[in-house]
Amino acid sequence: MNQKPYLLLSAVIFGLVGIMHLMRAINGWVFQLNTWMVPVSMSWIAGVVALGLSIYGFRLASR
Repeated sequence: MNQKPYLLLSAVIFGLVGIMHLMRAINGWVFQLNTWMVPVSMSWIAGVVALGLSIYGFRLASR
């Protein structure tokens, strides 16, 4: 079974999510879940992790 399309799709999705998190962190956009204000530091962490997974997915797909 060929996993390349799955890896590429996952890498693209993780890349988009990572970029959105970093955009939120850089621009200081407010995000609130019910009464809890989500700290910007969580977006920095989530952005780096998501972009790391994206890079990993692209590397696996290129093998």
